This record gives sequence, C-alpha cells and structure tokens, in this order.
Amino acid sequence: MRGDARRERHQAEIDRVSAESEREQAAVLPDPGRAIEAGRAAMEALAAREDEIADVHELLAARRPEQRDEYRRTAEQARMRAHKVREDLRTFPG
Repeated sequence: MRGDARRERHQAEIDRVSAESEREQAAVLPDPGRAIEAGRAAMEALAAREDEIADVHELLAARRPEQRDEYRRTAEQARMRAHKVREDLRTFPG
C-alpha cells in the first residue's frame, strides 16, 4: 500500500511537470496563422512594388530615348517578378 501511494504521488508529480512543460512550450511557439498572414502581406507588397518599378522604368524609357531599351528591359523584368510573386501567392497557404 505504501508503495502504491508513493507510485501514485510520483506519477502525479510526473504528470504535473509534463503539463507545465507543455504549457511553457505552447507559450513559446509562434502562431502559424499570424506568420502566414504576414508572409502573404509581404508578398502582396512586393508584387505591388515591382509593378511600381515597372511603371517608373516605362516613364524613364519615354523620357530618355537613348536608354529606352535598357529601361524597358528593366520594366519587363519587374513585371515578370511581380507575376511570379502573384503565381506563388496562389499556392501560398492561407
């Protein structure tokens, strides 16, 4: 009987420590939903900035004919990057 009581107290202590450890770990882990949401917002902002870069370079191409090809090439690259980011967003979780 004494042995049973000791085992029960020992098991209760193990259970208490285990539960406390689980609570501590849960408090440390970040909320994955928030991280996904932040990642999605960052990707959307990146695509928008790439579109702006393309627009600026198209304006520069129109104003500086001697560098038109270079500016248009840069604008097209920015549009392609924006398109790629938007494609990636379609498969992004959330």
